[in-house]
Amino acid sequence: MREIRSPLDGILSPFAARFVDAYAVQGLSPLLVADFTTPYYRKAGAVSTFDSTFTHSRLGNATMVDSDGLIKWAPHNLALNSAAPATQSITVVSGADYTVEITGSGSVALTGAGTGTVTAGNPVEITASTTTLTLTITGTPSTMWAYRSDLGGMVNNPDTGTSYVPTTSAAVYQARRNHYTYNGSAWVNSGLLLETEARTNLITQSEDFTTSWISNRATPVADETGPDGLSNSAHTLTDTNTGGTNNSSVRLSSTVATNSAYTFSIFAKADALSWIKLAAQGFTTPADGGAWFNLSTGAKGTEETGFTANINDAGDGWHRCSITFTTDASDTSGLLYVYISGSDNSITVDQDGTSSILIYGAQLEAGSTPSSYMPNYGLAAGTTRPTESLQIAAADMPYSATAMSFQMQGKMTYVDDGDNATATMIRWQTGGQYVQMRLRTDSTRTGAAYAIMNNGIATIGQDTNGAVADLSPGVLVPLNTASRFGSTFLNVAMDGVSATALTTPTALPDLSAADLSLGYDYMGTIGQFRAWNVDIGDAGIAEASS
Repeated sequence: MREIRSPLDGILSPFAARFVDAYAVQGLSPLLVADFTTPYYRKAGAVSTFDSTFTHSRLGNATMVDSDGLIKWAPHNLALNSAAPATQSITVVSGADYTVEITGSGSVALTGAGTGTVTAGNPVEITASTTTLTLTITGTPSTMWAYRSDLGGMVNNPDTGTSYVPTTSAAVYQARRNHYTYNGSAWVNSGLLLETEARTNLITQSEDFTTSWISNRATPVADETGPDGLSNSAHTLTDTNTGGTNNSSVRLSSTVATNSAYTFSIFAKADALSWIKLAAQGFTTPADGGAWFNLSTGAKGTEETGFTANINDAGDGWHRCSITFTTDASDTSGLLYVYISGSDNSITVDQDGTSSILIYGAQLEAGSTPSSYMPNYGLAAGTTRPTESLQIAAADMPYSATAMSFQMQGKMTYVDDGDNATATMIRWQTGGQYVQMRLRTDSTRTGAAYAIMNNGIATIGQDTNGAVADLSPGVLVPLNTASRFGSTFLNVAMDGVSATALTTPTALPDLSAADLSLGYDYMGTIGQFRAWNVDIGDAGIAEASS
């Protein structure tokens, strides 16, 4: 093997320092690596783990997509003190499924929201009838775990490969590692799914289109397998065979806030017909309208004035379709429609009993983009996914007073909001001093990578505007960016092209005691993050971001 120049020399053994590092750039090895797709973690130049490298926080449940392409709950455990279980009651969602498992001797009796007796190797799943499930211990179980198991179930704990997630005095909701997206032919590990915005699904019956929804010359029947892999979780929506031609749809009344952006989404699949229209009507602004989607090709059709549309491949012929609109100062309610459509820019279909599409998982949320699916089984307040964060401790960050370099790759969901901080991928800050990597959409930019720092003397920034084409706003748009911060320079790169370095800095901020937030303001996946305590140069950030 050839010898490379590395900042690890003198830290690793002479033998280990002579390896070819797959994460090195320009022969320089990063002291910190988080490759969420492999997975592989490194800090201070030594192999690490996710839990010893990151502190993750999300005080509630969330969904993700497993390697089999099914929507599932992220790994979690609602039972406290899992390695020394005692009788306890846990809060559950009425109408949702939960599973309780144990190891060791003894048993656990379930009462309240469901009944049954759990023994080692014999888990019990219940459909919650109330909001409190009591777990009564008999004997001495070694471990106990309780988790939500509707949808496609729960993704296994990536550290153990089983459904067991250790807890102490509080429930544990793990980070959504190994989240899969569909590339058109296969499910691909896209790394860690991170959503820092709290969102609520305001549709009270998100999977039952026969409850709360009103049919207009269309009949929904739960008879198909949905993206969760469950039989009859999806509905066939078919015209009512009344003769002639007309429109066929289901609609739902919705309550909204004034002057607010909302996103309405649904999973849909072609059946006898290939087109669907999502619409919002009865609002003052925008005027009645929406957008069409081709479920055979996965392409957007016509977008009517006031609406932004997105469509994403969800595998097995399913697509997630969404429209975003903004209410005005007088809007407090309106109607959401799902239309069967025979072609683009039309809602007229033959009323012959064969015009049909498949639908699953409706969601209405305050926000300018769709986020991960949150099922709701009748909660009037909606189902909420809390905000989440991901931090690296100061002691584990490769700080340098002269030069530091960073790279981050992932898939970002964002909208052009005209801000110079539309998203913040990296935030390393103490007081007013910081280094950050952002995405900006202000002025003529639609998605330019932006490196900015404040060293206590001045705020200095550089972006890729003009150096490389901006990212187009959308859902899970591929992003790869890198930056170099120095006491005498600053520069940023995206997609293998660097901007022209600034040479105006006079000092770096002192961040030696500050934790770093990865994905500080971010909706999407993170595939890889690397950090150096050296300058990898303009050629280096171009290489790192390619």
